[in-house]
Amino acid sequence: MKKTLSVCAAAIMAGALMSGCSFFQKANGIILYGDEVKVAEALEQEKDELIDESQYPIKIVAEAGEWMMVLSEETAQAIADKELLRKVTTGDKTEAISSVAKLSEGEAVVYAKTEQEQLNLDGQNLKASYGGNSIIGDGRAYVEKFLIVDDADWPKIEGEEKFMAIMEYKKDPSIKLMDFDVDDTQLVRVVE
Repeated sequence: MKKTLSVCAAAIMAGALMSGCSFFQKANGIILYGDEVKVAEALEQEKDELIDESQYPIKIVAEAGEWMMVLSEETAQAIADKELLRKVTTGDKTEAISSVAKLSEGEAVVYAKTEQEQLNLDGQNLKASYGGNSIIGDGRAYVEKFLIVDDADWPKIEGEEKFMAIMEYKKDPSIKLMDFDVDDTQLVRVVE
């Protein structure tokens, strides 16, 4: 009897998963990280499959032996609007951050697993407030920490200029994750 119930339960779960119903929300997007040309080529390759796409300039700098992504306040807010800027609550649970802190010129916020306020970005000393353990998407990809700076300060940050593209698909894009010649890719759930 127990075996029959187990088989029935497994069949119901398999049917629900195959029909598109699930207890988990499926990914509907991919974030690409890389050089502007490579990201643009990937967007062109996927244009017929997309509902929406957004591109944002980012910078990559070395900080304490690790790579850090630098975002302008405007870019960070655009990511938050898509519910991709997320605070880690407990374990692997996250919640969306609806808006980023309003910054003035000379102010910055760092998001990382551990608290830090004094940064040395490739020789540029910078004081930043700690924004907490937050991530882009559902996990750490491309970099372990990121920094949000005032829009006026963003051009002053010296670093390698890269691009981030958020692609929202009509269908589950998980099989396409390795199809791109970019620095890194990340499967995400985009909310508009």
